[in-house]
Amino acid sequence: MTTTLEKFVDYGVNVWGIDSCLDRYEIANRSIEMTKSFFGLLGLPATLTEVGIDAELFEIMAQKASEGLFDSFYPLTSEDVYAIFRTSL
Repeated sequence: MTTTLEKFVDYGVNVWGIDSCLDRYEIANRSIEMTKSFFGLLGLPATLTEVGIDAELFEIMAQKASEGLFDSFYPLTSEDVYAIFRTSL
């Protein structure tokens, strides 16, 4: 089974050209930081707050988003989605 770490390592090496000999966690963290920086250069919003969404809408958003996630790669409940939204402010 491929882990999230492995996906970020593959992404970092194949998309950003990060040296595959580095520590796997370093590669994953660098790939995330490089993506964040790239989005910033493009002027893309990185948080829900930046697109005008606040916590007031999270409960209904989480409920609607989780309706289609029961058979996903990693099943998520509405509580899981709500927690993700909270970290996205």
